[in-house]
Order: sequence, then C-alpha cells, then structure tokens
Amino acid sequence: MLKLQIAFLFSVAVLLVGCGHIGGEQEFGKASIRISKNALVLSDVTKVQVQVTGPDISETITSVLSLKEGQWQGLMEDIPAGNKRMFSAKAFDRFDNVIFSGVA
Repeated sequence: MLKLQIAFLFSVAVLLVGCGHIGGEQEFGKASIRISKNALVLSDVTKVQVQVTGPDISETITSVLSLKEGQWQGLMEDIPAGNKRMFSAKAFDRFDNVIFSGVA
C-alpha cells in the first residue's frame, strides 16, 4: 500500500464549514472533497472512501466519492462542528485492496 502526501490526496479541497456551538445547540458543517487525477493513477482506483472522526463524534462518518470529470469528489454533510476533526481517505483497486491512503 502506498501512502500519499495529504497535499496530493485532498489537494487543498477539504473545506469544513462550522466550528462551534450557538446557544448550546450542536452546529454541523460540510466538507467538499476533491482528489485530483494527478494524485491517483485513475486506472488503478475503483473506489475512494473518506471517513471523518473526532473525539466527540460517536460514530465514524463515512462517504464513498464519485468519479466525475477525472476527479474523485463528494460532499460530506452533517459533520458535527468541533476541534480535532480527522479526515482519512483510502483508495481501493478492483480487488478491494487499499492501494493509497492519507489523513488530514
């Protein structure tokens, strides 16, 4: 399994909106994720999965990206606002083996 540098994997496209609580209510944000075609050898990758975790996130948030116009992309919604959010991405081959991974 190859490890990609985060600069390549998320190619400066993880945008998280919302960072706190208002009046005791939990706020939620979104993350727009794009992985450029230069970051992955597209012919080798059949699926890209992204997970979000954090110290106060009880259940891991998971999304499978779509391949559109030469980029793996997706929008993750309902991410609880807060500190220490970790985005982990894995790219799989046709045999469902992880061939690339990265963390932001």
